[in-house]
Amino acid sequence: MVTEILQFTDLHLPPAPGGILWGVDPQARLRQVLADARRHHPQARLAILTGDLVHEPDEAAYARLDTLLEEVPWPCWSLPGNHDDATRMREGLSHAPLVERGAVGRWRLYLLDSTVPGEGAGRVGERQLAQLRSWLDQEPETPAVVFLHHHALPVGSPWLDAIMLRDAEAFGALMRDRPQVRAVLWGHTHQAFAGRIGSAMALGTPSTAMQFRSRTSAFALQDEGAGYRWLRLHPDGRLETGVRYVPSSGT
Repeated sequence: MVTEILQFTDLHLPPAPGGILWGVDPQARLRQVLADARRHHPQARLAILTGDLVHEPDEAAYARLDTLLEEVPWPCWSLPGNHDDATRMREGLSHAPLVERGAVGRWRLYLLDSTVPGEGAGRVGERQLAQLRSWLDQEPETPAVVFLHHHALPVGSPWLDAIMLRDAEAFGALMRDRPQVRAVLWGHTHQAFAGRIGSAMALGTPSTAMQFRSRTSAFALQDEGAGYRWLRLHPDGRLETGVRYVPSSGT
């Protein structure tokens, strides 16, 4: 049976409800995204939240997010981004626990914490790389997807690529040596991206709040509305995926 999962990323919920960030209301846009996903992906089995769930690591913002997620029909797993506080996530997100690995159908999903305290850039680190290597080597014939927050390939915007994954070379080498990894997915860049790391698809996903203009030398916005990604995981190891944008409805 085909298993469908969703990816939501870079929610950037502000500390107060109705707060405006980059000229939009991130909470209102998240509500629109969740409603759209319920309409268009009723068979989804799981949602992965890949970091920057709040704009400031505020307990109240995590509590509001948890309330929103209480209403969705699928379980949610999460990992932190550079705007998050993992400890507060664990304490405040009962409906989106931090998960390191799990299974859906015959697929394995691995969620990495690429955050570095006090930095915008990321790093997987030797401990997680060793753990991931061990997990993958235990099931070399089982198709897998790896999720993290920071991008592991340059996206062509110098200001963003300055805060990408610092150990992207070591991470990429591990992925290239493990062909059962069908895809690597990230957020952080607030834009859709498609490349390859070895035989794996390398995919960036747009934000549920606001998109960054691609291939710019400095920070710039491009309002395409809110976005998210869907994935269909086939029992034979095939993966289908796409990005869906949701009209902004004035928010």
